[in-house]
Amino acid sequence: MKASDVLVHLKKPSHKTGSVSELRHLWVTSLAQDHGQTFIHLTQKHVGQLSQFMNRCPSGSARDILRWTLAHWPQFSKECEAIHGAKNTPIIPQIGFLLIHVWRIAANLGRLNRDVAAKAGQ
Repeated sequence: MKASDVLVHLKKPSHKTGSVSELRHLWVTSLAQDHGQTFIHLTQKHVGQLSQFMNRCPSGSARDILRWTLAHWPQFSKECEAIHGAKNTPIIPQIGFLLIHVWRIAANLGRLNRDVAAKAGQ
C-alpha cells in the first residue's frame, strides 16, 4: 500500500482551525505524504498528547509549530541530540518525543521567523 492510498481513505477535515482534530489530521497526512507511513493509528493516548502539545504551544501557534516540525523532523531530532543531549531520537516523528521537546521547536520557529524577516528587510 502506498501513502497515496492511505490519503484516499482520510475524510475531508471537519474541524475548526486550532483544534486537536486539525492537529490530528495534519499529523496523519504528513506521516503518509512526507514520511511514507502507510498505517497510522492514533490511540486516545496520542490524541491526548496532541491536546497537551496544543496547550504547551503559544496561543494559536500549535498548527504552525507542528507543520514546521514535521517538515524538518531530521533537523529537529539531530538538534535535540547534539545540543540538548536527547538519546535515541526517533527517525519517524513520534508524538511523545514531540511533546517532550515542544519548547525547543517554538524557540527554533521563532528564530527562523526572525531570520526570514531580517533577510526580507535587507
